[in-house]
Amino acid sequence: MLKKMHKYKSFAGMHIPDHVFENIYATSSDPYGYTHRDYERQKRSSTLAALSRDRYMNAFEIGCSIGVLTGLLGERCDSLLSVDIVERALQQARQRCAAEPNVRFARMRVPDEWPNESFDLIVISEVLYYLTVSELERLVQRLRSALRSSGEIILVHSRWTGLLPKWLQRSIPVLSKANRLHDQLIALTSDFARVIGHQQHNDFRLDLLRRIEP
Repeated sequence: MLKKMHKYKSFAGMHIPDHVFENIYATSSDPYGYTHRDYERQKRSSTLAALSRDRYMNAFEIGCSIGVLTGLLGERCDSLLSVDIVERALQQARQRCAAEPNVRFARMRVPDEWPNESFDLIVISEVLYYLTVSELERLVQRLRSALRSSGEIILVHSRWTGLLPKWLQRSIPVLSKANRLHDQLIALTSDFARVIGHQQHNDFRLDLLRRIEP
């Protein structure tokens, strides 16, 4: 899968152009195996189980892809905005969640673009691999402004590089970068959020953060 994507190794540590992600979905309707991999099923189950509340008022999912997790999140949110950079993926997500009127979709590149809303849940799953350090810092500023009082951020990232696209494995030391940026985000948000839940699975790690009052 994605054997030709090695040509994008030149973007290591750099801002990755939109067409890189668009090409991924041009070769497969489900390039990450959301609908059939046991890893994805376990990660979704753990993500939903880790949330501290049965229901959220307004949630924001960054990098929703084809909307498999989105549909499950929508069942627990009064309103859910899910975004992705690839329109082809969003088309599938809209179809998958067509029966959930509380779920909205938008094409958006985070952190350069951000909705003019506040949220009591922000989902960041399998996203940090693709960010530069400066983009991570901008993301933290976005989170600081958008997270409501007692709002939560859930972070989920793979601990095994073999689960990620081949082009990404060859482009950067993915495992170390993912863990580094995951830890950096926790450190950079420590002035307004604290970790209230942590899970270390064989294949992925998960942290739940909650906004703290000044």
